[in-house]
Amino acid sequence: MNDYDDDDIIDYENDTQAGEQFNEDNLNDEDYNLLYDLLPELKEKTKLYQIPDDKLKELLWLNYFELDDTLEEIKRDFKPKKTTSNFQKPSPDEQKKELHKITQIISGVNLEESSKPAPKKKLTTTKPKTKINVDKELQTKNQKPNLSFVVIGHVDSGKSTMIGRLLYDLKIVDSKTLHKLTKESENIGKASFSLAWIMDQTSEERSRGVTVDICQTQFETETSSFTIIDSPGHKDYVPQMINGVTQADIAIVIIDANSFESGFDTQGQTREHLTIAKNLGMEKCIIAINKMDTNSWSEHRFEQIRDTLAEFLLDDLQYEKRNIIYIPVSGYLGDNVVNKVKKTECPWYSGKTLIEILEQENQLVNHAIDKESPFIMTINDIQELSRNDELLISGRINSGLIQPGESIIISPSQETGVVDSISITMSNVGSSSVKNDLQKLAIKGEFVELKLKKLDVLDNIKVGDLVTLINNKITPVKNFQCELNLFNLERPLLIGTPFILFRSNISIPARLSTIHSIENTKSGKVSKKRKHLSSNNRAIVDIEILDRDIPLVTFDDDMKLGRLVIRKDGMTIGAGKVTKLL
Repeated sequence: MNDYDDDDIIDYENDTQAGEQFNEDNLNDEDYNLLYDLLPELKEKTKLYQIPDDKLKELLWLNYFELDDTLEEIKRDFKPKKTTSNFQKPSPDEQKKELHKITQIISGVNLEESSKPAPKKKLTTTKPKTKINVDKELQTKNQKPNLSFVVIGHVDSGKSTMIGRLLYDLKIVDSKTLHKLTKESENIGKASFSLAWIMDQTSEERSRGVTVDICQTQFETETSSFTIIDSPGHKDYVPQMINGVTQADIAIVIIDANSFESGFDTQGQTREHLTIAKNLGMEKCIIAINKMDTNSWSEHRFEQIRDTLAEFLLDDLQYEKRNIIYIPVSGYLGDNVVNKVKKTECPWYSGKTLIEILEQENQLVNHAIDKESPFIMTINDIQELSRNDELLISGRINSGLIQPGESIIISPSQETGVVDSISITMSNVGSSSVKNDLQKLAIKGEFVELKLKKLDVLDNIKVGDLVTLINNKITPVKNFQCELNLFNLERPLLIGTPFILFRSNISIPARLSTIHSIENTKSGKVSKKRKHLSSNNRAIVDIEILDRDIPLVTFDDDMKLGRLVIRKDGMTIGAGKVTKLL
């Protein structure tokens, strides 16, 4: 995600304030009654401030009808007004009385009370700020549904260049930006990297010529909304690639037509990326065979690569044939990305371009939202704001829906707060500017930013934590049971062996604590009371987390969050489904 400077944060907060205005006519009946129940008491306690009724109502609304919080804000942001009298200067007695009134009315707390420990924060469910027609909002969002796709593949296969070409040919990136990047890349002897630099924006990525972390960009066409996740291809950055896959609906696998074999052998990343994607629930793949222009658009080379991949995808990984699409492309020249390749160059291909395939897949994905399903969001990024009880968090909504004004709880810290506003970030790729569109409602599959208020301990909130509504909190766990599939192991996995566990964007030390049963996936033989796991075993095991408790859900409850990957010594050794929380 793009970094924010102070000006961005100020702009964001100004946009938020400008986009939401108090209007008591929009309140639901319960909030309307509560407003007028609290208003007389607030007027009495703040009469020395001479604040108009409309402002007092707005302050109550902004503080979610919490009287104490409203008084605190008034005490902090307003000054008492001087009372007029027949005397030019109040007498000492009057000054003393007025000071006593202010102290008693606003603080309402004596010195003995203030020394007491703060009471435990109450978990209260709050309602949305504004009444909306949820069905109507869902209908509007479904007119341009969002599809997220991750771009994976072996290092130097052309992933970032492909995305840069897509955005440039869609005119999301202008020629001025591309010209600037071309000049910059030429200056360090990497002229062909200008398109890749649209996505690779850090100095490390540009100097090394490889993507280091996932990069996310959202864009729209006439019919669809998309989120691109560009992931690293280098073997040192497989953890970041895992993070990208867990946030996507489908995968685009970039294959280098020149060096396919080296990327597909046991030391390459193509095979590992595909194995991870399938075990994390990625059921659809677009195979983009890239750099076909350097192979004179050879149909023989295309079919050779397609047939080799098909054997692995269909036989070893059990993909369904109808869920795999192959397309020949040239990311650098742009052929078959947005614009069709010329018939004179490639007479044997008459299929769709990459963007046409993506638009087609967007329409095929089931975007239906179950309004009753629980709201769950995974935190991808955290940004502190100016007030010490506020935070900006971003991430993808895994299920359900959320509205401004609703109260949330974050697991594992169990920190609670209120959603003050929701926005969707549309990045202007190639520049530092960020556009935030305020939302009345956010739904499953959307990448959003939530501005949270009324938090206590911000340091307890981490990337990878899960956000839910207060009435649906997720209990963090240290131990769980799972169905684990082992890949090719260099040595057996013994009880007690430590490894790194990945659940979406969490990576954490863990160990194998119990083996309940083992099935050999090739022979089908099941055995019990074993003390180690071997290659190609499917086992029911218990796993213990060796760090802080983590928020988990079972595979039955969430088919994305209920999956995990385990790695050891820089190798992916297995993947599994959470079956029981212990």
